[in-house]
Amino acid sequence: MEEDKTKSKLQKILTLSAVILIIIVGFLVFQKPEWQTYENSRYKFTVDYPNSWQLGEPEINNSGRNFFPADKKIECRAYGFANALTMSDGETQTLDEFIEWLTGEEEVIQQRETSLGGTRAIELISRVDGMVRHGVYVLGKDSGLAVSCFFNELEEQEKFAKEFNRMVKSFTIETALDETVYCDTLTNGVFLPVKDRQTFIDKTYTEVTITSREYWDKNKLPNQVLDLETIGYFCIPMPSEFGESNPPAVISVEWNCELEYEDYEYLSSDKERKQGFTCEKQTCLNKTGEEDFVWFCYK
Repeated sequence: MEEDKTKSKLQKILTLSAVILIIIVGFLVFQKPEWQTYENSRYKFTVDYPNSWQLGEPEINNSGRNFFPADKKIECRAYGFANALTMSDGETQTLDEFIEWLTGEEEVIQQRETSLGGTRAIELISRVDGMVRHGVYVLGKDSGLAVSCFFNELEEQEKFAKEFNRMVKSFTIETALDETVYCDTLTNGVFLPVKDRQTFIDKTYTEVTITSREYWDKNKLPNQVLDLETIGYFCIPMPSEFGESNPPAVISVEWNCELEYEDYEYLSSDKERKQGFTCEKQTCLNKTGEEDFVWFCYK
């Protein structure tokens, strides 16, 4: 009898342990990850960011993406960019020359060498227009990559340092910065050609340049913007003229509205130039591995 009681007690313990184990496993399986990953198909990099954060609007040229918490007290961006500046010796700028140009007359709080995606990088903390910027930058002969965050105060940057370092450590680079890409990759959501571009000046809704797209007041948007976006254009406002106030306020906005091509076959010849297009030539490798090029054009 005593033996039966012991067996029954042991079975209850084992059953309870199994239930607890199932609950723990279920919690681990269905628990949302604390971080998620953004992947950029143009510059071939990935970076992790907090799961509770939001992604900003996709960029037309797919150079990168903004991400930020719900209160928007912090805004970060991971992106790629062209190494467009040429020095007096005819060579494109080095990473150190780029950092010197980037900071200009800024107050540099901290600068040190580090790495990003396994590549030599420079970490920089500085003050920019009253904000604190914390960024890490790498640069090749043709292009560079960066992840940076903006804060209202230095104390906010210091509190977020652990999370920022996690972003930097998670950064991966799939291809070398100066490696030639394949042509079909260029036309696969990496750098979309433009079918048409329309620009115009507006002086009525100037605060749009400092307002996130999701908070634009549609009642104040120019009718031309509303009409163009209705038929597929994507419009971006840029400050065009500043007043004499201190700090200077925007008094006119230049709207750039672009319509993308869905068919890339037109890129294979030069005939579009004769039809009034402005075209940019991009070198790349074709499917057989030979050097080739595509044209990205807009009217």
